[in-house]
Amino acid sequence: MINIVTQWQNLRLIHAANLFCFAKLKVYRLMLKTTSG
Repeated sequence: MINIVTQWQNLRLIHAANLFCFAKLKVYRLMLKTTSG
């Protein structure tokens, strides 16, 4: 049987990584907008 706690922690890690990538993408696009005028 797979440990539910470790599975949940893995899900949280993946979720945090996705949020981080999404934030980076938003900031990058925002910077592109400001530099291009």
